[in-house]
Formats: sequence, C-alpha cells, structure tokens
Amino acid sequence: RQGAIADSISDIVWSHLSKYDNLIDSSELVGIDYHINAVIDKLSLDSEGVTMVGIHGLGGIGKTTIATAVYSEISTRFDRRSFLENIRETQKHKDGTMSLQKKLISNIMKTDSVGFVDNVNEGRRLIQDRVCLFKVLIILDDVDETFNFEDFFGNPKKFASGSRFIITSRNMKVLSTLNKNKCKLYGVGEMSPQLSLQLFCKHAFKKNAPPREYKVISKEIVSTTGGLPLTLKVVGSLLFREEIYIWKDKLAHLREMPEKEVVLRLRISYDALGYEAKQIFLDIVCFFIGMEKELPSYMWDDYKYHPASNINILIQRSMIKMGDDNEFQVHDQLRDMGREIVREENIEEPWMRSRVWQKHEGLNTLLDKKGSKKVKALRAYFSEMQAGYFEPEHFSDLSELRYFQSKNMNFKGDFTNLLPNLRWLRLKSEFIYDEYILKGDLRNLVILDLRSSVYFNCAFSEIKVSNKLKVLDLSGCYSISTLPKFPRTGSLEILNLSGCVMWESDSYPKLDISNLWNVKLLNLNEANLESIKGGTIGMMMKRLQKLDLTSLKCKNLQEVLVDIRELSSLKILRTIGASCKLWESEEEEEEEEEEIKEDVVELGKLPGSLELLATSSRVFNLSELLELEELTVTNCDFGLEIPTTEKSWWKVSRLKSLVLEETKIVIASKTNLVCLPSSLTSIHIRHCPKMEWLPTLENLENLVELSIEYCPKMQEIRGLEGLKSLRSLNINDGYNMVCVHGFENLLHFNNLQTLEIQSCPHLAEALRDGDNDDNNHCRTTIHSLRTLKIWSCNSTLLQGGNRMPLLSMFSRLTTLELVSIKHYEDDEEDAINNVEQVTKKVEYTHFFTLNTLRMSHTNTHINVWCACRRRGSRNCGWKGSPTWKSWKEFYCLTCLQ
Repeated sequence: RQGAIADSISDIVWSHLSKYDNLIDSSELVGIDYHINAVIDKLSLDSEGVTMVGIHGLGGIGKTTIATAVYSEISTRFDRRSFLENIRETQKHKDGTMSLQKKLISNIMKTDSVGFVDNVNEGRRLIQDRVCLFKVLIILDDVDETFNFEDFFGNPKKFASGSRFIITSRNMKVLSTLNKNKCKLYGVGEMSPQLSLQLFCKHAFKKNAPPREYKVISKEIVSTTGGLPLTLKVVGSLLFREEIYIWKDKLAHLREMPEKEVVLRLRISYDALGYEAKQIFLDIVCFFIGMEKELPSYMWDDYKYHPASNINILIQRSMIKMGDDNEFQVHDQLRDMGREIVREENIEEPWMRSRVWQKHEGLNTLLDKKGSKKVKALRAYFSEMQAGYFEPEHFSDLSELRYFQSKNMNFKGDFTNLLPNLRWLRLKSEFIYDEYILKGDLRNLVILDLRSSVYFNCAFSEIKVSNKLKVLDLSGCYSISTLPKFPRTGSLEILNLSGCVMWESDSYPKLDISNLWNVKLLNLNEANLESIKGGTIGMMMKRLQKLDLTSLKCKNLQEVLVDIRELSSLKILRTIGASCKLWESEEEEEEEEEEIKEDVVELGKLPGSLELLATSSRVFNLSELLELEELTVTNCDFGLEIPTTEKSWWKVSRLKSLVLEETKIVIASKTNLVCLPSSLTSIHIRHCPKMEWLPTLENLENLVELSIEYCPKMQEIRGLEGLKSLRSLNINDGYNMVCVHGFENLLHFNNLQTLEIQSCPHLAEALRDGDNDDNNHCRTTIHSLRTLKIWSCNSTLLQGGNRMPLLSMFSRLTTLELVSIKHYEDDEEDAINNVEQVTKKVEYTHFFTLNTLRMSHTNTHINVWCACRRRGSRNCGWKGSPTWKSWKEFYCLTCLQ
C-alpha cells in the first residue's frame, strides 16, 4: 500500500514538473507551427498501437528543432518520456549504445542510477521488461545507418499501446528500413525568403524585422543562405550589434564561401559517403546542377562509379534532389560546401585541384599551360569577342582529364597522343573551323557534345569515332554536310541531329541506321536529310524509347516508318510537320504549299507502349494505346475521329492531356452518349476554324485546364456543370458562341482560379449582377478566383444604376484586366448621373489582394470608379491618396476621357 502511494505521489510530481520541462525557447522559433502540426498529425495521438514518425533532411535544416518542439508540445499526454540526442556521435564512443540505453531506462523508470546494465543485451531486456509497461514518448535524434532499432529496443510491438517514437536522420534510407514497423516519413525543406529574413532578424537585431538602413543588406545576406536555419542563426548572431561595414564584409565573404560552422555541420553527411558517391557529388555541385542525370551517368558508369545506386544514396541523405525533369538540384549551402572541399585541395593554385569549374580559372590554366594530372574536369570559356586558338601544348599536362567543356575556343595542331582518359567533350562555338581536337586520342570518349556550333565546318568522314561512344549531340550544327560513321559495336544510345538543316547546300547528309540498334533516343527535329538508309526504323531500332521527327524533311521517310508498330519500347513519338519533301526557299514553299501538304507523313498502326503522341497524321484506332497519357493532333486535314459506340478508343483510361490545333473533331452522329475520357486533366483546342462541335464535358470531373481559342464556328459548350476540379478557363474569339451550359455552376464550385474571356460577349454577359433572383448562388463570393481578364467584349456589362459588373463577388483577385469593353448604345450623360447611386454598392467591393490592374479602351465607368476610387489613382481623374501600397503594376489607357 505504501509503495502504491509512493508511486502515485511520484506520478503527480512528475506530471507537474513536466509542465515546466520545456526544451526549447519558443521566442526564437519562426515558421515552426506548420511543421509541428504536420508531425503531430502523422503521430495520430488519438489512435491505439505504436506509431513511429521519421523526420529527414540535410544537416542544419531544423530536424532536431522540430522534434524538440513537438516533444514539448505533447509530452504531458504520455506516462513517461525520454529525449535521446546526438545518437550518431554518442555511438562512436566506447559503450555508446549502452550509455544511451541507460539514459532511456533512467528517464522512463525515474531513477538516477542504472548500474545493473552491463551490456547492450541486458539493456534491451530491461527495456522490454520495464520500459514497455508505460505509454511512452521517445525521441531518437540524429540516427544513422549504425543504429539498429531492434538491437536497441527489442520488438517495438511490445511497447504499451499509445506509445510514440520520433526519429530524426539525415539519411532517409535509415528511416525507410523501419517501414516494417510502418514508420511515417516527414521531409523538411528550406525556409521561405520571408521566414528566413524573420529568423535572421531575431538573431541579428533581436526583433522580427530589420531597421530601415539595414533592410537591403539583410535581404542580400539572407539570399546567400539558401533558407538554411542553421546558417541564418549563425550569421545573424555574428552580426549582432556590428557596424554596417562589417556587414558588407561578411556579405562579400558569404558570396565567396559558406560559414565555417555550417560547412562542418554539412560535411558530416559528405564524410559518410563512399569514394564513388563523393566523386559524383563533387561533379554535380561543380558542373551539373540543373542538368538531367542521364548524360553525366554515362560518364560515371564508364568509370565504374555505379551512378544509379550512388545517386539514390545522395537523395536519401538529402544532399541532392531531382527536379520535375529529372534534373539535379542542390541546396545552395551544399553546393558551396562541395565547391569549398574542392577549393581546399589547393587554395592558391586552381590547376592543382581535381575540378576547375570557374570559367576564368579554367581559361587561365590553359593559357598559362599550367595543367596538372590532378585535374579531372575543367571548364574554360572565351567571350564571343575574344575567341582564340589552342594548341597541344596547352593540354600536355592534362592526361587525367575526363570532362572538358569549352566555349568559343578553336584548336590547331596534332592532338593524337593527348587526352587519353577523356570521357566527355563539350565544345560550343559560333565557328569551329577545324577538327584537330576531334582527331585526338579519343578512344575512351563516351559523350561528344557539339550542340549549337552553328558553323561547324569539319569533315566527319576523317574522324574516328570512339567504339565506346554512347551520346552524340550535333543539334544546331547547321553546316554539317556529312555524318560520322557510327561505331559498329552498336554502343550509341542517344543521337541528336535536331536543326541540322544545311540551308544553302546542294547535298544533304544521309543517315545510316544499320549500327544504331542500341539507340534509345533519336532526335531529328527540323533536320534535313537526303535519306535514311540501312533498313526500316522498326526493324533496326527496336530499343528506341523516344523518337522526335517534328518538321523532319527526308525523301524516304514514309518508307522507313512503315513498321513503326514494331517499336515495342517506344514511349514518346513526335511527327508533327514531318514530310518527305526537303526544305525549299520561302518563295518555292509559298508556290508549292498544297504539294507539301500531300507529302505529310502518315502513320499506320502504332506501338501499344506509347505514352505521348504528337502528330499531324490521321489518328487511327487508338484503342490499343492503353498507356497513352498525352495526345496532340496538329494541322491534320482529316480531323480526329470519335466513334459513337461505347467500345471506342476513348477507353484509353490514362489519357490526361488533349491538344487539338488546326484540326477538327469528326463524328458520325452527335449524341449525348459521345464523351471524352474522364481521366483528362487538360484540354487545349486552338486555331480550329472548321470545328463546329465539341462533345459534352460533363463527365470530366478531373479536368483542371480548359482552353478554347479561335474556333469561330463553335456555337456552344456543354457540360461545364460537371467540371468540379476546373481551375483555369480560357475562351478566346468566340463571337458565335451563344451558349455555355453550366457556367454559373462552375463559379459555384469555388475552384476556378483563372478566367480569361476574349471576344466572347455572350459569356461575358453572364458576369453581371442585377435584380434577377434566379441565380442566387452566383451572388455568393467566389474566393478562389485570382485572375480575371475580359478583352474585346462589346456587351452590356453595365445597364443603368441598378446593374453593376459582378466584380464584388471576386473578393480575392490579384490580377484584373478589362480591355476594350464598351456599351452598345450607352448614354454617356445617363451613366455619369448614375455614378453616385452605384458608388454606394461599390464601397463594399474591396480588392485587398489586387496587385495588377489593367484597363484599356473602356467606357465602363463603374469598373474604373471601383478600382481607381479604392486606389486613389490620379491617372483616371479621381482625387485622393492611395490606401493600398502593394500595387505592382497599373495600366490605365484611354479610359474615361
């Protein structure tokens, strides 16, 4: 009984003390509430069972701060709790894991001594026997791959129901290994510019905003931090109470290199990498930020750096990110840290470093003939006005160079025994007069990139192409008259000849595809070829995944595409404007326009693997294209056929984007059963003068964008009442469009963000309010609309004092454009007399979010009065001072004489 009383008293005291056990000073926190709420939401505190949440992100991003804030917020909801910090560092020490177990048991059992824990196994047994009896909150801060949850805790399922674990790590993979315990992941990104400035000011000025004289330089310093909280705190604290000249000096320093304390923290992740991952990371930060990963991966793969797995490691450790186009993205602080690592290889002599990424340093290295075997990658740029020649002696000491990028440089001399380890050669110059460097020792070359070398005057027939060549990019090389002989090994995987036109040549290059059986990407966009020989594309290029023939001119193109359906790996096909007729002069093109149309390439049966199709060809049965996501039909005289039967090609359930341009929809009979696939999210129909009809849109509940432009014969659009997800509606040049069914319902859904109406008076007519009570829901405020543009709509938008434009229901507009909107027969004097009456209504039209207003050639007084009265603009003849200071643009042209 006495023991029970003692436990009860202990629990009461423990609970009372925990209210004051706050591990973090909330006065220094900025923008933390969002993260706290997100993590608490993932913890599902009201549910039973054991839940784990893993917080990941790069060092200094705020993972520990978030975990600590959540701990302070919710700790009183648990019987016992423990915060184990710096686990990664602690485990490096002798008996580090055991000391962490002792601390955990001590926290949970509320005792200062746990002398009976002699080893890790004994600690795990005590945790399972005693700690698991309580509903606990446990924070595991900064774990890495050396930490094993089961070895430390035992079976997590034995913990009391309601227990919660929060784990922070730089390495997302460490957290992913806990997925068998259903660990929920939460990633932390950099802070926004506004929050970054606020956090910086808290440390630099002990307030939320900078003094006026420090405002500009504060923003400049914040811009160098990349939104990294650690940097903001460190730099802000260093500058506290310092003079402005110290600030300027620190800004210059930060632009050159990151703060040392920040580098040390970030370098922890770098030091934990293997050799190959380090090399890839340094290559990325020095040369490849913003570049798609595919090309560099060819070079790394040839060096046995295993790019696929090591890039994944860099992503998991938050050292790089991949963009929407699969391009490398790196936080500014990590970029600077990586470059600083390279710079520290030799601070005074750039030519003694592994990578020379600064253009001027690379140029000076070559000009001064100071290269060394340490240089593995080098970038050197001449300006357009100072292009010069380089000879073999400039490269004599660069025998280990594997990546060379130059601009406006030319070469002469014998390069035969130079650059034996070069894997990637990037030359860009307006004029390349010779091929000397291409005759060098390029036996290991994997990538040859000569893009945009407009006047490339080299004879490829004299150049021996590497048998290891994977990528050849000659895009934009207008003057090429011959193509190289491709390796018989079939090594080539990417061939880009886009823009190889040869405008003023009597002969055009011939493309031999007999050795291109491994090519995955073939780009012949706007190329001019005499012919394609060596077989048909379907027979010779079965590994092809992307084929771009847009505006290609090739005499036998129709023949080589006859078996395109055999390309079972093809995902992207573009043939818009592809023709069997070579380029002619402008005069000849005008004379033979009809003949050219007859030479447009027609496609037959297509491979079922296609995900994107853009063509000018007649589109036959698409029912087999089950993977198709994007369809574009442009300049097709035959039109796009839509069957009326239920089993039509619209059963393609993955189609998201439909673009029709200069074509039409062809259908046997117009019935209500004809519809488009419900998977569509975007429809763009433009410049279709023959299109009179569009299927009902009622079933397109996923549609986000709808744009119909320059379709003068189209008289109605049906089914807008079903577009519950629509965010953008653009109708342009619809003078004959007399009916748009469901427009009022569309506004009522309150999802529409952008509405653009041009030359469509009947639709603009719907945007007015009056005494009619039939459409009460139209009078409600539409909070979602941000952009409203009405152009060239000569409609009755204002009729007397009792009617006004329906601007009052769009209370959160950021952009408003009213251009060339006039009354049919408005009486100017009557309208002016009504201004005073209407003003009372206008007073309630508050555009507090408006930052762009454009009004041109309009005599719609109420619109001008509404906008300019609130702004006090003198440009429109209204007196008063501006009440809003957030305007970014203001146009007012010939409105109100």
